[in-house]
Parts: sequence; C-alpha cells; structure tokens
Amino acid sequence: MHSARTFSSSVIVKIFIAERTLYMATQLLLPKIAKAIQESRPEEQRELLAQLPHLLDLDAGDFAFLKIAEDSFDFWNNLDDTVYDSL
Repeated sequence: MHSARTFSSSVIVKIFIAERTLYMATQLLLPKIAKAIQESRPEEQRELLAQLPHLLDLDAGDFAFLKIAEDSFDFWNNLDDTVYDSL
C-alpha cells in the first residue's frame, strides 16, 4: 500500500513561485529566440532545423512524423476558422 505524500504549504508556495518564474522567463525569452531565428541567415536556420529534434529531445522519427502530419491540418487554414486561431 502506498501512502499519500503531503507537502507543507511553504513547499507548495515555493513550487508555485518557481513554476511561475519559469513560465515568465519563458514568455520573455521566446520572442527573443524567435527574432534571433528570423534575423539569422538561411544556412543558420537550416542548421538549427537540423539540430532541433536533438535540442528538444525528440526522436528523429517523431519529428519526421510531426512534419508529415502537419499537412493533414491544412483544411483548418481558412477564413471561416480564423476565430479559433488565437485560442
């Protein structure tokens, strides 16, 4: 039988603060990363794309599958569905 693990309220608050800080840092960094990618030379972008599965710890097969599956969602790229683009 496993016992339920309990945490003190101070531990829960510290975890919440750490998660929130990480979230905020990510929100600040992502636009900078996107801008750096957009401003990089095409050959640098291709190199990043080649390294991306490793950087994201994705299996190369999974990454290829995601790329192939991307086309199956093209039917949602239409004016009628633009209301859902910001969800």
